[in-house]
Amino acid sequence: MNRSVGRIFFPLAVVLLSGCQTPQLPDVEEVGPVEPRPPAVTAEIATCPREPVAQLASELDDLMNYYAGLRTRTPAALKQDLDDAKKDFATNGGEPARLKLAMLYLLPNAAFRNEAAAVQLLDPYQRGEGRGAGRFRGLAQVLLAGVEVNRRTDANAVATATKLKDEQRKTEELQRKLDALRDVERAMIQKDQGARKP
Repeated sequence: MNRSVGRIFFPLAVVLLSGCQTPQLPDVEEVGPVEPRPPAVTAEIATCPREPVAQLASELDDLMNYYAGLRTRTPAALKQDLDDAKKDFATNGGEPARLKLAMLYLLPNAAFRNEAAAVQLLDPYQRGEGRGAGRFRGLAQVLLAGVEVNRRTDANAVATATKLKDEQRKTEELQRKLDALRDVERAMIQKDQGARKP
């Protein structure tokens, strides 16, 4: 009896289980890494005003023309320019006034040339603080680079001059010793010749 029941239920179980298949997942295309979409350009960005850029370019152009003009001025006119630049900077303290004053202090062969004062004026641009973080920082960095080159050149010139003085001192010392040896030799020859006379 048990065997007959097994014979009936076994094929039935196979038929029932064969109908239970694991559901197939739909094919998924392989997708690479998802890249973020660029933000949409808004009307505000598209209509960005260009006026400040044009104004900055104009101010930089004015400063460069100002510096070029300084090279052709007389010493008396340069002294007047320095006084005017000091007053302008003391009155409004604007960046163009600061840079003009620094340019005057860095003018080659000017009687009032003062690198230390120029560096003090340009220090905010060197540290990138306050207003020095933008706008005219590029021009200020060029001026500071010129100061650094001048300082290195001066240091090299001083080192070379010191070395030449040391070499000259050694040469003079050797010449004195050589002259002293010649004097001794001459004295010995004269003494020997005096001793040979009858």
